[in-house]
Amino acid sequence: MTESPRKRFITGPGVVAALDHNPDVAAGALERYGVGADVYTTTDEMMCLVEAFQQRVVASPAFDGDRVLGVILYERSLKIMIDSLPITRFLWECKGIVSLLAVGVPLRGEPGAEFMEPIAGLDESLELAKRHRMVGTKSRNVIHRADTEVIRRIVNQQFEVARRVMAHGLIPIMEPEASLSMDDAERAHAEQILLQAILEGLGALGADDRVAFKLTIPVQPGLYSALLADPRVVRVVALSGGFNQQRACEELQKNPGMGSSFSRAFLEGLQADMDDPTFNTTLDSSIARIATASA
Repeated sequence: MTESPRKRFITGPGVVAALDHNPDVAAGALERYGVGADVYTTTDEMMCLVEAFQQRVVASPAFDGDRVLGVILYERSLKIMIDSLPITRFLWECKGIVSLLAVGVPLRGEPGAEFMEPIAGLDESLELAKRHRMVGTKSRNVIHRADTEVIRRIVNQQFEVARRVMAHGLIPIMEPEASLSMDDAERAHAEQILLQAILEGLGALGADDRVAFKLTIPVQPGLYSALLADPRVVRVVALSGGFNQQRACEELQKNPGMGSSFSRAFLEGLQADMDDPTFNTTLDSSIARIATASA
């Protein structure tokens, strides 16, 4: 690749695959993959199984740089080796796919929301990301009700982390997820509050700052067009949030300019007992559908 990973992330097309399975979500991912809890007894064994799943996805010929722009990874996954290369080097050097690091897990539940705990060792993690030539990070909160004070606290926390990430020369993806557990009316209200808080946060950034957002596909189509118009926002991608792949793609297509960063919907239909041709064909079909919706 002649361009840098950062430039590729800012200007390139393609989907961002969310493969940042941490110990809180790995069991669910494995169960959907057809690997039950009876197969492992420790957290380490569980994580080894989910990392083998991630490796199978990333190494698949269907997982190509023409349609996949980037991958979000949990820090432990950086130890994965593919063809004698660390996973981030394999992704960039062999496929032209950039990597991003998930930070800020686990979350702390409060009334109406889930907040990031203080991130121990964040600066060390960011320097590790730079050594792996990762382009940025992803940090997540969850909104469970349309509470202005709570949502503003969430957005403030996201921008605080984002400033630390940018200080290390990386691009932060902020993910204040509006939970699908809310009904549409409450979620629409929450998303209006969220948009206003984000716009205020962007207004406090410098002209040379660059950020991205990962957001729930909004109830009101096109709601986040104002973010796409801000020169400091390099990308706005959607999370699937519990929608199945078909529904997520249908909803995404109502929001031109919004890309995708699906996890559950991205991996939908993949099973551990599939032979490689069936696995690759299933993954190829999913990537094709999601890339078309993202375009």
